[in-house]
Amino acid sequence: MKKKKTWRYYCEYCKKSGGSSFHMNEHEKHCTMNPNRKCRMCESVGNNTKVQEILNEALRLDIHLNNIGEIDNLSEAADGCPACILATLRQYCKDKDVFVPEFHFCYSDSVETFWKSHNEELMEQY
Repeated sequence: MKKKKTWRYYCEYCKKSGGSSFHMNEHEKHCTMNPNRKCRMCESVGNNTKVQEILNEALRLDIHLNNIGEIDNLSEAADGCPACILATLRQYCKDKDVFVPEFHFCYSDSVETFWKSHNEELMEQY
């Protein structure tokens, strides 16, 4: 019989775990629950990662204006980046006892629209 102990690594921000410290370090840098995250989607299109506090303030403004279902200010502050919007919504909801009003946000549709728009801009440049 063989017996082997292995390390398990856990993200400090969410419940994800894995057997590779390298992969978990990479995950933590970009985790949507990390308030100091680096957005891969923004980096890939050449945008700077947004400051999370600015995005949080934009979401608070949307909620304060009582735009039920609308996240116009947040979307504008995030330059339309679906990953930044998702991260802000997740981080806002994590410690709240109340349910955030249902927003009209579909991550997969937003990603598709985001990349389609980005690719069209690239085509126009060339």
